[in-house]
Amino acid sequence: MELILLSLPIGNPADLTQRGKEHLEKGGLYLSEDTRVFLDFLRRNSLPIDGKEIRSFHEHKQNELDKYIEMIQEAGGATIVSDAGSPVVSDPAFPLIRACLNEEIEIKSIPGVSAPTVALELSGLPPIPFHFHGFVAREKGKIKEFLEAASQQAGTHLFFESPHRVKATLEIISEVLPESEVAIGRELTKSFESIHRFKAGEYHSHADQIVEKGEFTVAFHVEKQSGVNNSKITKLAQECLDRKAHPKSVSKLLSAILGEDQKALYKRLSKED
Repeated sequence: MELILLSLPIGNPADLTQRGKEHLEKGGLYLSEDTRVFLDFLRRNSLPIDGKEIRSFHEHKQNELDKYIEMIQEAGGATIVSDAGSPVVSDPAFPLIRACLNEEIEIKSIPGVSAPTVALELSGLPPIPFHFHGFVAREKGKIKEFLEAASQQAGTHLFFESPHRVKATLEIISEVLPESEVAIGRELTKSFESIHRFKAGEYHSHADQIVEKGEFTVAFHVEKQSGVNNSKITKLAQECLDRKAHPKSVSKLLSAILGEDQKALYKRLSKED
C-alpha cells in the first residue's frame, strides 16, 4: 500500500514528466489541494477523469488525518497532488506523510519541477549549501528577525513571497543585509518569467523593473557566518554613536568584526545617526 507524491508543473504544462503523465492516466484515489484546480488540469491536458475518486486535502483538513488514513487503506493506496509543484514544498502533504508512515503505508515519489530548484538554478548564486524557508512572516519585525537569523547561516536562502508584499520585503533586505547578492524569480517557467539580480543595498535602482504580479521566489546569499549577532553589534554601535563616537571609527570596528564592507557600514550608521 502506497501514498504517491506526484508533482505537477509549476507553470508550463509541458513540464509534466512522462512518468507523471502515465500515472495520471490511471484511476484510483487522488487527494488534491483544490479539486477544482486539479480537475481543470486534467481536462486541459486531456487526462481521464473517469475512474478517479478525487477528494480535497488541504491545510484545514490536517486535523482529520485518521479519516484520510482510513480512506487510503480502504482504497488500497492513494496519490496526492498540490495545485502546482511538489505536494510537500510549502504545501499540505507533510502531516499526512507522517501519519502514513506511522501506519506502515509506504511513501513513493513521482517528482517534477519545483520552484525553489528552478529559482536556485536561475539565481546565479552559489547552490551549496542552500536553505528553503517557504513563506516568511508578514510583519516587518518578524521579517527582520528572520533575516538576522539567516545572516548567521552561510549559503543561499530562498523563500516565497506574494506580489503585494515583495517590494516591502526587498526594502527590508536592503536595510538588514545590504551586502547580500539577491535574485528575484517571478512567474517561473511561465510565459512572463523574469529574473532580477542585484546587490541588496542597490535595490532601489532596480525596484521599478519589478512587476508586482504573479508568484515570486526570492533568493539571497550569505557569504559567511560572522560568529556574532549582527543586530546586537549594530545596536552597540548605535549606542557608541549616541555618545558621539564618529561613525567612521565605528564602521571600521564593525567591518573588522563582521567582515562587511566598511563604506556600506558607514553609510548605514550615518543614516541612523
